[in-house]
Amino acid sequence: MKSVKNENINTLTANEINTLILMAGCTGLEFARVLGVTEMTVNRWEQGQVKPSPEATARLIELRELLMGMDEDGQAEHAAAVIEGRVVEWLKRMMNAE
Repeated sequence: MKSVKNENINTLTANEINTLILMAGCTGLEFARVLGVTEMTVNRWEQGQVKPSPEATARLIELRELLMGMDEDGQAEHAAAVIEGRVVEWLKRMMNAE
């Protein structure tokens, strides 16, 4: 996993987390499994009751960048297939990291 700058840690709002789940096309349970947390934890994030850990936030930010179509230089890519492929690869990496 690439490193995330400190200013990005714990900067996702509950709405942003909910949007990430919807954009990734996952259920809360699937999303939780990929991130290595419980479904209840994801629900708490979505409701704004708790913030994700720094490690989970780094993964969420990585996913957000993929879904927003940003390449490693921060340049927007508009090819949906590229973004979808990156998300699938990210999900596979997260599943193998458990």
